[in-house]
Amino acid sequence: MLLHLSMTKKSGIFGLIQITHTIPAWWNRYNGAAAIRISKDFKNLYVTNRGYNSVAVFEIHEHGYLKLIQNVECGGDFPRDLKFSLDDRFALVANQKSDNLSVFKRQKASGLLELVNNNFKVPEPTAIVALK
Repeated sequence: MLLHLSMTKKSGIFGLIQITHTIPAWWNRYNGAAAIRISKDFKNLYVTNRGYNSVAVFEIHEHGYLKLIQNVECGGDFPRDLKFSLDDRFALVANQKSDNLSVFKRQKASGLLELVNNNFKVPEPTAIVALK
């Protein structure tokens, strides 16, 4: 579940805007959201799901409302982190329990992800840090 909050500038108090789910309603086993990332164009929000082993992709609508448009398998087990390439054309997902990184191509127009490769072996990756 993803709680969407906003804060008023005057009072500094948070208010609930929307509650949305990052996994299907039928999933009744463990799931924990990990990385939450927004694309550079502010059109999409991405959430990794540890347990359901996926990346939930949302469109960001007017006033920040979210609409789930995709829930794609992460290409591994227990996705901990997600980072975009500098041009936002690719997304990397660190899968901790399967010891691998998955590479996704990101469609700029829609924000949808397509798995390109998940054969990059890395022992227990938990974070991805970009070096410039």
